[in-house]
Amino acid sequence: MNAHSPDPRRNPLLAMWQRRRDMRHEISLLQNQSDEAILERAHRVSGFDELERIYSFWIDRSNPDTLQFSFGNRSMFRLTTDRSKTAAENGPTLVYSLGDIGFATILYPAKSDLARTFEDHLFLQIGATSGIKIIEGMERDLKILVAYAHVSSIDMTATLGERWRIWLLRRVCSRGEGGKFRKAPGWSVLLGIASFGARTFVTASFLSILKPIGFALALWVVAWLGWDWLKLT
Repeated sequence: MNAHSPDPRRNPLLAMWQRRRDMRHEISLLQNQSDEAILERAHRVSGFDELERIYSFWIDRSNPDTLQFSFGNRSMFRLTTDRSKTAAENGPTLVYSLGDIGFATILYPAKSDLARTFEDHLFLQIGATSGIKIIEGMERDLKILVAYAHVSSIDMTATLGERWRIWLLRRVCSRGEGGKFRKAPGWSVLLGIASFGARTFVTASFLSILKPIGFALALWVVAWLGWDWLKLT
């Protein structure tokens, strides 16, 4: 290395710039995905076609740091609670966003003049990954988007499997709530039980029985959602 060249290992600003430059290549891979390739994946997802007819579907590349899939707006064909206007609903949105620490995959729920979810959004993934891995998991993410549409909309009917999937995501994913970042609640509860329960023989014995069940459940989640999905911070 040139004696006058800064060493990125000792220069955190240079190291951050180099990471950002490398990740810029990854977001370019995402944004260069054609509409046809994205829609081909989407149309393979059960329930997508019906939602597209109801809401319409948009692919947005206007921000150089994101790739966004959105279901549009629809009339709810009834008045708001104050009877001042016809209620409307915004469909859910899936965003792949480039930040200082890597990629975030963010899921926004359906919102209407009549109801909305308690969470502002869910973080499906936060951290370093590659554009190729995101592209490989895109169809899975679109399945989650469709499930979230059915669960978060006041007028949709979700299947039992969709309700279970979103219930699980709400417990193992970090989220935005009330304008604040919230760590995944499921891990906090489990760690709290383990910390307290280890002090008592009965609870410790109970946890030892649950360990193989929990391990089997963890393997099932990984098999169902994919290993990269677990890279949450």
